[in-house]
Amino acid sequence: MLSNGAKAIIGPGASFTFAEVVNDDPANLHIKSDETGSGSLIYTNTENDQPYATVELWVGNTEQWHLVSPPTTNTTALDFYIEGLQPTGLMWYDENVNYIPPPAPNAANGWTTILDLEYPIHVGQGYSYYQASERTAETGRVTFTGQLKSDDIDYSSAGLDLLQYSGPAPEQYGWNLIGNPYTAALVEGTGTVTEIANIEPAAWIWEGGNTNNYFVWRFPAEEDTEEHPIVIPMGQAFFVHAIDDQPEMKIYADNRKHNHDRPIYKKSEEFAEEVYGDITLMAYNNEATDKLVIELPIEEINTDEPRMSISKLFGPPESPQLFSREGVRHISIQTYPDYIPERIVDVGYIPGAEGDQLFTFAIDLPAEAEVYLEDRLTGWFQDLIENPEYAFQGSKEDDVDRFRIHFILTPDDVDEFAVEHEISIYAWDKAVYIKNPDPKLGAASQVYIYDMYGKVVLTESMHLNTLTRIPVTVSNSYLVVKVRNGDEVITEKVFIK
Repeated sequence: MLSNGAKAIIGPGASFTFAEVVNDDPANLHIKSDETGSGSLIYTNTENDQPYATVELWVGNTEQWHLVSPPTTNTTALDFYIEGLQPTGLMWYDENVNYIPPPAPNAANGWTTILDLEYPIHVGQGYSYYQASERTAETGRVTFTGQLKSDDIDYSSAGLDLLQYSGPAPEQYGWNLIGNPYTAALVEGTGTVTEIANIEPAAWIWEGGNTNNYFVWRFPAEEDTEEHPIVIPMGQAFFVHAIDDQPEMKIYADNRKHNHDRPIYKKSEEFAEEVYGDITLMAYNNEATDKLVIELPIEEINTDEPRMSISKLFGPPESPQLFSREGVRHISIQTYPDYIPERIVDVGYIPGAEGDQLFTFAIDLPAEAEVYLEDRLTGWFQDLIENPEYAFQGSKEDDVDRFRIHFILTPDDVDEFAVEHEISIYAWDKAVYIKNPDPKLGAASQVYIYDMYGKVVLTESMHLNTLTRIPVTVSNSYLVVKVRNGDEVITEKVFIK
């Protein structure tokens, strides 16, 4: 127990845990912060008996925006100002403003500049703060003075009311900026699972510096608790996305942990490049980074509550943007609920700047799986198992849907000749694809395509590459595809939407 009248200074990187903290004078309890990190305090007072403290938050990286959240009550915009220095901006995010993702022109967002120095800054709410370039190691921190918080936080309670959904479309509304209200890191996945309703189970965190983009972490499900925990440092703000009326979210205080591995996110490449999912695609361009995660079930999944895909929150136009789509939704974590042996994932990509672009792929799939990248602009197919990097030239004038990823896991019931030569035939978006890794077969193949009435749609002698795309003009029809090589014939029925 830390008793009233006792003095405690918790230095950067230091951690203290108390059963109870009693303190009426903020000068007696000081949590310090510098470029190496922040002090950490965990205690278990009741909601109505919270101590007072002085808490520092290091935001020393200059000329960058930081998503921050105050750890004390009684805070105003004036606390972000240091005498003689002026930050360029302090803003809050208005969910009610129509969010229009690119590439739509005049994309709007809800950032609203705070001009009144007496404007109240709320515990649990997030803000965007632009660091003044004049700041030094001595002035690179913001200092808050007030009462702390140690109980569970319900962001949708009457006292906070920080979650809004204006509707009518979750693709354009529902983005709420909230924050870690505690004097320790929140490590989601180590304590009681966060309770949510009408909210996507994820947190979007701004990562400046070398990445300059938003990255998303899925809230761990109960059975996943230690697998991919979300680390939200003290003072860190993050976005959540409401998708319907009356959004609710409650975070439990037993997720607080002493974690000094990550200070407030400013320049942490290891966070951006952390790999999870079956396929993780990273894009590099214009000294910035983006990520698309694809989760592909490799066997039949029997569950009443399959995991949902997670939406994309677009970063600034000078940074590359990766996404897939589900209808009108833009997606950052694409999760498929069902197993099929051949699947194509359409990849949306918007370069940050014209010129050199780089894709890298981390693939965690069975050894027999095959993954190919299709560049629809050049017609190039690349085996991503053999070569998981793809360098290319790009510009904002390119087709957003320039790329596709082909996933092939040959089932057990195809004909023996196809298995022997590892051939598969499937369809996607007005085209038939033939996967053929056997160059001897490809050099002397005849391809026949028939409709279900036996009418010839295509007959052609061709050299089958590793992956060959054959456009067709039919719609909503089954086609029979035959590949003949000498006396051997492979037949497959496909459906063209």
